[in-house]
Amino acid sequence: MSNPYKNTPLRDFYRDLWQPVSIAKSRDDRTIVISNAHHQRPDLLASELYGDERLFWVFWQHNKDLIEDPIHDFVAGLSIKVPNRDNIQI
Repeated sequence: MSNPYKNTPLRDFYRDLWQPVSIAKSRDDRTIVISNAHHQRPDLLASELYGDERLFWVFWQHNKDLIEDPIHDFVAGLSIKVPNRDNIQI
């Protein structure tokens, strides 16, 4: 499951306040520069790296200091940290 709401409880059939999924920094993290092909398309990069485009939110969650909007701030030329698939607890 690739759900960024995994830790957020349900209350009366509605989601409560969002509890983010934690992705710990690791020595396995890679630094990559977002290419023109992935400009504002974190889903494409997630598909290439993790085999699941629904994991696009991982880049935003792991680079909160650089990416405020997970789509519009995902721009070509930006250098980000990318966690290893094994370090993503989903």
